[in-house]
Amino acid sequence: MQPVLVNGVPVFWLEGPGPLWAGLTFGVGRRDESFVAGGITHLVQRLVMSTVRSHGQATNAEVEVAATQFVAGGPPEQVAEFLRRCCLALTDLPLNALRTEVRVLAADGCAAAQPMTALLLSEAYGCSGAGLAAYNQPGLPGISTEMVRSWTARYFTRQNAVVWAVGPKIDLSLPLPDGEPPARAAQRIRERQLPGWCQHRMDAHVGLGAGVRRTPGAMAALTIMRDRLESDLRYRRGIATLVESDNAIVDATQRFLTTTVHARPGFEAVAATAMWNALTRLATDGPTQAELDADRRTYTDSLTRPDAPMEYALTTALAHVLGHDPISRDTLRAELDALTADDVRLGAATIRDHAILAVPEPTTPQLPGLPRLPESTSIPVHGRAFRPRLCARLPLRSRLIIGDDGVSMLLRGRAPLTVRYDEVTGLVHGARGYFDLASADGTTIALDANQWRAGPIALATISAAVPQHLQVPHYPG
Repeated sequence: MQPVLVNGVPVFWLEGPGPLWAGLTFGVGRRDESFVAGGITHLVQRLVMSTVRSHGQATNAEVEVAATQFVAGGPPEQVAEFLRRCCLALTDLPLNALRTEVRVLAADGCAAAQPMTALLLSEAYGCSGAGLAAYNQPGLPGISTEMVRSWTARYFTRQNAVVWAVGPKIDLSLPLPDGEPPARAAQRIRERQLPGWCQHRMDAHVGLGAGVRRTPGAMAALTIMRDRLESDLRYRRGIATLVESDNAIVDATQRFLTTTVHARPGFEAVAATAMWNALTRLATDGPTQAELDADRRTYTDSLTRPDAPMEYALTTALAHVLGHDPISRDTLRAELDALTADDVRLGAATIRDHAILAVPEPTTPQLPGLPRLPESTSIPVHGRAFRPRLCARLPLRSRLIIGDDGVSMLLRGRAPLTVRYDEVTGLVHGARGYFDLASADGTTIALDANQWRAGPIALATISAAVPQHLQVPHYPG
């Protein structure tokens, strides 16, 4: 599937009968934002759609971890006009509507991934890059028109765009602005010993995720593991209402593979044990021949679904704009035909070796060889120690330590939390002396001036040490 250039934009087109379905895709998503300017890509998307959405036409737009796209389906002339108007809108955004869109996004959120995928991404990548998918956007109210213009000029250009289309050929006009191809470093997984488990606050959801390179064996292992868990937990034991998997593109080389079990309340630990055991058995013994055959049938059947051409065109275009070679359907068939049980076993072993198992609080799984992941990877800093007020709801002997290179919070019964100033991604000023200090490694320290002796001095010291461009002022609701 070779692209043609339209106004300098690659277009991947699968010709067929009407209607026409097409998407304008950009290689920018939540991973490209900063903590303090989170949601800016979503703002651009909403501003564009406010000018092009029309009644009677199927249109949609979404921001994902690594990409943003605008999609339409219907009569070819209408779809072509939708794409043209999207391009024109990006050259002259209706910035007079910015504050309205900010309020809408602040109320609705800016989800870039499924909830469990987002949570596990934050555990893997911290509070930067792909890990930002799990974080709110506290700086939304402070995003200015100039910030939006600059973001659009950097990422929403013909050099960072691609179009996919399925249906009858028609002339297109894609008047996007010129720009420089954005340079991106590979996403960095946090430096921790994996595999391991952690706790979260999503009721009854148990998840397992791993950042790995895409291989046929790993993709098949994800499917087979999901099928095994569904058969066991949902149909045989009846302790899960849903088992699902996800395959999120992180960058040109990495995928983040996730399996989620929606467990019945009270069975979270059982589901976590079943999930880990299913993965380790698959990594040790591999799949059965029946499971390999079923995996091949699933793919073969997927080629005959009505949305198969659209899915193929979309994935091909997405691969192109994100900088990796698209995989043809012939190559996929050849990979599947050549897939062996040992390939799947090795794929499962790769997932196991990079796995993060997430369980809801207060679940504590007892799994030999799977340790709990530390909440903070840094040792405490040296500096001035602040004690809690007598009326504070903090454990005895708690300490807030502020040093020249960072901040540590020591709470009895918990591992120390440390954020170093050179790793800060954001300092959020809340109401009534409440701060949140976030680090690139995912560590977050909640600070309340009212809980500590000389608390205002402590928070003023921290605020003075964090660069101003990393601070989010308090915006009254």
